[in-house]
Amino acid sequence: MGFAFVPARIRSSPAIGTVVPHEGGPGYSTTGSGTSYVQMYGPLLDRRNLLLVDQRGTGRSAPINCPALQDLMIAYRIAAARCGRQLGARADDYSTARSADDLAAVIGALELGSVDMYGDSYGTFFAQVFTGRHPELVRSLAVDSAYPAYGESGWYPTQAPAMRRAFALACRRSAACRNGGPQFLPSLRRVLREVRADPWRGVSYDADGRRMRVRVDGPNLTTLAFGATYTPAFYREMTAALRSGLRDDRVPLLRLVAEATGAAPTQAPRGTTARASTPPSRATTTRRCTT
Repeated sequence: MGFAFVPARIRSSPAIGTVVPHEGGPGYSTTGSGTSYVQMYGPLLDRRNLLLVDQRGTGRSAPINCPALQDLMIAYRIAAARCGRQLGARADDYSTARSADDLAAVIGALELGSVDMYGDSYGTFFAQVFTGRHPELVRSLAVDSAYPAYGESGWYPTQAPAMRRAFALACRRSAACRNGGPQFLPSLRRVLREVRADPWRGVSYDADGRRMRVRVDGPNLTTLAFGATYTPAFYREMTAALRSGLRDDRVPLLRLVAEATGAAPTQAPRGTTARASTPPSRATTTRRCTT
């Protein structure tokens, strides 16, 4: 297990605790987001340690090497199946439960006692599993953009209603959107009717400025709508872009779809740019722990 331990800034007195964030994905490296976590906690780190543990299979914890899944130039289900076959009997070694036990082993090895857990996205699922399995190690738990750890199927059927509600709510809270024409759902339904019969096509630029061919169809609109989870600007812009498309100005929607998909550039290297693996911005102790 690979991890980074950042002691509290103030050394004149003992630290009053340890904060332990866990990245999302699943698949992102927690140590790779170290700088972001330092910024998020801010002055709390004056008196608190920061522990970053990479979940097994990621970052410094014997990362899985599945090129088809990591580059994702083919359908996800195909890439995931290839990775599963590649791992073979080891595939079950990467469960959330086993990873939670890994974190418990690191906390125990460092003799940190109970910690303050934080998770975002999949990290919320992980943090809940960790708390359920090792409640004696958790002093507090904060979840950000949480997924339920039980009561849902693997298809998360509650996500689509939540997405539609979020766009509708964002539009109602903006006077420009609220008074600017058809609301999100009616606009989306009209665009879907058109692009299912004849997809809209054009050329635009993704979020990295790469020129790419764009196809506006049902699947790509789905990617755009759910991508608002990672790009809040989509909540502000998508309804207006749908309205523009219905008025024969498709440029705004082509741009948003390009930013949301970004996987079929006309001039770009193969693969995608992953989150930068930047270490924390101050002195750390980095170790490996065998569990």
